[in-house]
Amino acid sequence: MNQAPANILLITTHDSGRHFGCYGHPTVHTPAVDALAAEGCRLTNFFAGSPICSPSRACLFTGTYPQTHGVMTIANRAKGIALRSPQHHLAHLLKQAGYRTALFNHQHETAGEELLGFDDLHLHRPRAPADVVGREVASYLRQVGTPFFVEVGLNETHTPYDNSNTAADDSLGVEIPPYIIDNAAARAWMAGYQGMARRADEGIRSMLEGLARAGLAESTLVIFTVDHGIELPRAKWFLYDPGLAVAFVCRWPNGGIRPGSTCDLLTSNVDVMPTVMELLGQPRPVHAQGVSFAAALRGESTAPVRSEVFGFQTGYEMRCVRTDRYKLIHNFERHPPCTCPGDVAKPRQEQPCSPLVELYDLRDDPCETRNRAEDPDLSAVRRDLTGRLRRWMREQNDPILQTSLCPDAFYHEAVALLTRDVVG
Repeated sequence: MNQAPANILLITTHDSGRHFGCYGHPTVHTPAVDALAAEGCRLTNFFAGSPICSPSRACLFTGTYPQTHGVMTIANRAKGIALRSPQHHLAHLLKQAGYRTALFNHQHETAGEELLGFDDLHLHRPRAPADVVGREVASYLRQVGTPFFVEVGLNETHTPYDNSNTAADDSLGVEIPPYIIDNAAARAWMAGYQGMARRADEGIRSMLEGLARAGLAESTLVIFTVDHGIELPRAKWFLYDPGLAVAFVCRWPNGGIRPGSTCDLLTSNVDVMPTVMELLGQPRPVHAQGVSFAAALRGESTAPVRSEVFGFQTGYEMRCVRTDRYKLIHNFERHPPCTCPGDVAKPRQEQPCSPLVELYDLRDDPCETRNRAEDPDLSAVRRDLTGRLRRWMREQNDPILQTSLCPDAFYHEAVALLTRDVVG
């Protein structure tokens, strides 16, 4: 049970949040992901480090926060937006440990996949649909030697939802998230998402069947996760839970991960890299900022992994800290990049103003609609969370504490609040 797995298959989708059947969304047809959860462990309290692609994926694969890994917005070679230390990528670490490393379809965690430590690159430009990628991965698994690390970046469920002639899917009905308006546009949008999710699942099924045919299902640690939330108002681009709450499912029959188990402990995708290294029996990298939850996956411990998770968004600058019950968001710019109302036909329309501070009681207000930052009953909670957020930002040498692209009165007041709201 304690031996390292021979192989790792790590699959990601784009912009899916937790919109899968096994996460309580019965209209989303994802039998392969659901079966993976039934055969392994499903995390129910797992969050991305950022609500946009590249910063979150860099957190996942390096075990560090955006201020440290350096990918604070969408990776771009021409603009020099790339990992500061590509040797910290999981592929690099595992290659040094003797693994054969391969990347399929695409990566979005940096500019320049040739620097990440992959032996084999099977890339598609433009990105290929999941069914094509799934067959390629299955073929590779029948031929590659062991041990291996295979990273698969599926393009689904990124918009446009009709990409590669993907059909919308309302065969099981359509579920409208509670934070948007239920109208014809929303239903068409979600049917489009469900079609993309179904196609992603077909590709994942092909990969898992390929593992089984190669006789590798028992000895392979399979991880499925998502970069951030679905492309909807209050989800992607935002630090509300629909933007940061993501799926994480893993299976490893030979590694002590119990079938059908769940882990409700608060965890972050910055914790994944150190977790994988511990599961493999590899030393913890000195640069890792995440916390391993390997013992929780194996059912060996129910002790909390961490007391809070953090969220980072730039472009429209905001940071957050979240505990099991509360979330505090600090906004450093006045205008967010898309609306809070549920008009999915105009997801990037600006709203006129954002508050400096947002505080939500997630137990009583899971959709984060009642800002209680000025509620005297939660003043102690606000001070506590502000202190945690400020310490984290200082530890990360967060650049927003020094300068802003919009250094107006709103920004200066936001920075001042980080000190003024903390006692002592």
